[in-house]
Amino acid sequence: MGSWVTLGAEAITVPANSDLSVPFRLNVPLTATPGDYAGGIIIQSPPIQGETTTSTGDAALRLDVIQRQGVRIYLTVAGNATTRLSHGGLNWERSGDAVSFTLPIQNTGNTILYPKASLSLNSVIGATTELQFETPESILPGATLTLQATLPQAAFIQLGSADATLVSEAGTERMNTAFSYVPWWIILIGLVLVLVLVFGAWRAALFVRRARLALAQVAQMPRAEPRMAGESAVPMVRGDSDNSESAVPERPSGR
Repeated sequence: MGSWVTLGAEAITVPANSDLSVPFRLNVPLTATPGDYAGGIIIQSPPIQGETTTSTGDAALRLDVIQRQGVRIYLTVAGNATTRLSHGGLNWERSGDAVSFTLPIQNTGNTILYPKASLSLNSVIGATTELQFETPESILPGATLTLQATLPQAAFIQLGSADATLVSEAGTERMNTAFSYVPWWIILIGLVLVLVLVFGAWRAALFVRRARLALAQVAQMPRAEPRMAGESAVPMVRGDSDNSESAVPERPSGR
C-alpha cells in the first residue's frame, strides 16, 4: 500500500508551538482486489549529531539520534469480504520448569481479523488449568502469526491433553494435542520393574510346570501288590557256587 501514497513534499518545517497539516494523495489502482489494506507514513526528524568520544586508544565513537513517528493508514476496497483464518498444529516444548505452547495462524481472507485464543490443560496426573495465548492487535490479510502461551511451573509428571480454542470474526476453531511427559529415569525404573515381574512370572510358571511333570511321573509308577497275612517278604536267594536254590523256610503257623 505504500506505493499508493504520494506526498506533496519530501521535507517540511514545523514552527515552534504550532501545528502543520501535511496533505497526501492515495491512489488505489484499478487492479486492487477487494478487502482490507494497511500502510503508513513515517515522519522523521533531522538527525541529532552526538559527541565523539574515545577511550584508552580505542576507535572514536559517535552516537547520532534519529526520531521517527508512524501514522497508520487503513483502507477498505469495496467488494466481497472474505473472513477466513487458518491455523497449524498446536505444539508445546518444555524448558526447565516452564512449558511453552505455540499455535501458528494465517489470515487467508481479505479482511483484518482480531483473533483471541485460550488453552485448557486436562490431566489425569499433573497440571489442570486454563491459559491465555498472547492476543495480537490484529492480523492483516495474508499475514502469519504464531500465538504463544506459557505454563511457568509445570508438574513433575504430566499425563493428559492440551485443548486450544481460537475465536475470531472467521468463527471458532478447536484443536488439541497430547500433553504428557515423564522423566527418563522414572521410565528406566519402570522398565526394570517390568523386567523383574516378567522374570518372576517366568520362574513361577517353570516351577508349576516342573511340579506337574513330577506328579504325572509319580502317578504312572506301578503300585506294589498287597501281601497276604503271614506271607514272608524275604526274597528267594540263588546261590552262585553250586547253582543250587534255597529258600527261607516258612515260619510254622500257630507254633
